[in-house]
Amino acid sequence: MIISHTFIQIVGSFTLLASMVVACVGTGSPGSTPELAEALTQPAISIPTPAPPEQQVDTPTILSDPVSTKQLPADVSLPITIAIALPPSTAIPTPPPLEVPELLPDVDTTVWDLPGPSNITGMRDTILLVLRANEVEFDLGYAVQGFSPDPIYPRLFIRDTSTLMTGASYLYPAERLKRAVEAFLRQQYDETTVSSEDGWRAGFGAISATVGPDGVIDKATAVSDEEAHFVHAAYVVYQIHGGEEWLRSDINGLPVIARLNAAGDWLLNHRRNEATGLIMRDHTTDWGDVRFQPTAGNPTDIMVEDVVWTASIYDQALAYRAWRELAAMNRAVGNESTAPRWDAEAETLRHATNEYLWQPERGFYRTHVHLTPLRHNFDEAAMVSIANAVAMVCGLTDETQNARIVTALEEARLAAGVGKPGLTLYPPYPDGFFEMPTLSAGGTYQNGGVWDWWGSWQVLAEFETGYSQLARAHLLQTAADWANHPAQIFEWQEVSTLTGHGGDLYAGAAGAYAQVVIEGLYGVRLGLDGPTLDLRLGEWPGRISAYQPASGLRFRYSYQPAADYLVLVYQTNYQGTDFPLRLLLPSDFVAGLVYLDDVPLVWEQVGLGLDRYLATTLPTGYHYLVVAGSPG
Repeated sequence: MIISHTFIQIVGSFTLLASMVVACVGTGSPGSTPELAEALTQPAISIPTPAPPEQQVDTPTILSDPVSTKQLPADVSLPITIAIALPPSTAIPTPPPLEVPELLPDVDTTVWDLPGPSNITGMRDTILLVLRANEVEFDLGYAVQGFSPDPIYPRLFIRDTSTLMTGASYLYPAERLKRAVEAFLRQQYDETTVSSEDGWRAGFGAISATVGPDGVIDKATAVSDEEAHFVHAAYVVYQIHGGEEWLRSDINGLPVIARLNAAGDWLLNHRRNEATGLIMRDHTTDWGDVRFQPTAGNPTDIMVEDVVWTASIYDQALAYRAWRELAAMNRAVGNESTAPRWDAEAETLRHATNEYLWQPERGFYRTHVHLTPLRHNFDEAAMVSIANAVAMVCGLTDETQNARIVTALEEARLAAGVGKPGLTLYPPYPDGFFEMPTLSAGGTYQNGGVWDWWGSWQVLAEFETGYSQLARAHLLQTAADWANHPAQIFEWQEVSTLTGHGGDLYAGAAGAYAQVVIEGLYGVRLGLDGPTLDLRLGEWPGRISAYQPASGLRFRYSYQPAADYLVLVYQTNYQGTDFPLRLLLPSDFVAGLVYLDDVPLVWEQVGLGLDRYLATTLPTGYHYLVVAGSPG
């Protein structure tokens, strides 16, 4: 059988035609806390714009943190032996028996194992403890379940619910996820609803910021992300459990899909600036909900007499994702006239965002632009906002923008002297700019504090856009910090010391980092449409047993890299015929023949950012894959 793929041709021996070259952050292996401290002194070197796959480029060096310069220990149990005999015509010696660890137990939860002192395995215990501490259940005439952001905030918040949902779906049953979203659906504003706090009539389609046992309906009027987060939370339920049937189900006299469309339309009708086409909010930080002006009332609510309208990259990114998700859900239920409208809105917003917010000379998006005239005595456009990572995750950016944003965020982290990702704003607003004491000082709370909640978006963005070496280094930094305060995830931390503030059981960060580990590092993504696998362990051996109670899907694998071979043993209960695989190739590994259960497999090499992937399609069930290294 002739083996064909994009970059290698077999003509008695292997000829390497071309490949993407991966830039390394060391070796991407675990380090210790002293190494993390030493990393703060390392210079930042810009990541080059990725070259097209057909071009050979010199290997660049980026942001070389000592966190990632040690190899994982080889003290792993290797009870499974697989022997593969390659055809003699390939001129490759028959490999020795390949050993890989056994699959993890097939249990009704998600567990993972990363050998070595990485602390990543231990993150699961903290994630579970924090989520359990935030479980809330109450009755409003209907059952409500979900998670509070922290026990000090004993309510459901739509933005936290949205960001933790995907990670929590690998640990919790469907009811806790669906009932949280349905609670916001049931408390959606209609034409006569008045806010409990200030009597404001938001209009049909608006979403309450929170849901609590008191039944209070109240929108944080200074911000414009609640409807977009609401759409995304519903999209997660649709993907992993509800499907088309749930979208058609009735909530307070209207189908779910109609209520989701109404939420999107509320943003367009009430928060779209006519001159720019951008979604607007009062002057906060990029994602924060506290306005800067002095106020006698709630600092998260607009005061009509002094509102300063802005358009932030954060709101544009979330709205763009929401429009695309609305298009997909409308298409699923057969709303063929509505779906293209949302597609068009998404592309219109992408164009406007890049026109008004992208800074090509700086390589990142502005935090916001002022729609109400206001002049600052500092350079607001120089501030690097974590919402740039949000834009990457939401799919708003292209590959060139991704490379520049990754560079800008890492340069900001190193310049500020922060030992892990999640620096929300750098440089921060000057001391005293914000009236509210908790963020009046630069580098605190929403004004440039360090948040794992948003650090998770940064790491996920790096994984998903082709910067896995950097993502793994950042994940290690976070895991090392968590190990310093077991069973705690702080709401936010100080820049220089990582001293924790606010709540110390922050569920948004717990759920979001569960997603980073499961879908980012291990690359397992489950849902009603079946599994996908984007395995990004690279040089690291690892095992995972992923289970999603809402969909009933299971996927477990054991991966063992070696100098000359990569071995993957996997099993899934998905009843479909096959699923896509992208396997991150270690930095010095050149793939040759690929075998599935002793049978040659057709594959191709694809480049993304600075990552190189082996891409193919795999059958469901129980199988093993062997990738033989090419002799060059």
